[in-house]
Amino acid sequence: MERNDLLTLMKTVAHAKRDASVAFNFKGENFSYEQLDSTLRDELRAYAGSYRQFEQNKDLIFGLMEETITEVLPKKVMDQWASFAEFKTVPQGQKAIFKTRITEASRRRAKSFIGKVGMAGRYEVFKLEGASYEVNATAIGGAAQISIEEYLDGRIDFADILDFVLEGMTEAIFYEIQKQLCQRCLDT
Repeated sequence: MERNDLLTLMKTVAHAKRDASVAFNFKGENFSYEQLDSTLRDELRAYAGSYRQFEQNKDLIFGLMEETITEVLPKKVMDQWASFAEFKTVPQGQKAIFKTRITEASRRRAKSFIGKVGMAGRYEVFKLEGASYEVNATAIGGAAQISIEEYLDGRIDFADILDFVLEGMTEAIFYEIQKQLCQRCLDT
């Protein structure tokens, strides 16, 4: 299998969940998770079937894994948190600024100040509620180590690695959210 096909297969396996009732599309055909994972193992065995083959192809194998994880993991994190959080990407050294929307109560109050007026005079003014918050961001990362033998022997699935890292990142994100919420409470 060529590099690009192997990369596509690896990304498909990484995105997949171990649900027997779900078929995953790879190159126009539907396969189960087990079929895809087994095919990935077989293909990697062709690149690392012996010590000599592994030494010749280790940069390719680990490069494909790195590329897959770099693409798939952030998407999994965003999918998990999309209903709860807004995501922003900011340049290094800058802080993310989030704005709260104007509340419906504030809109109704503002409308009550609008009406027929004279050409000169003093008028009451209103202020729309809304605020912006600066969020101190920190990087969250981790590392997982798996030997190619563990994967090729079937002791661990490729998706398991991503699941473990995602689980750890979720806990770290919960901790960061808790810190931000506690800080907001202290600020008010």
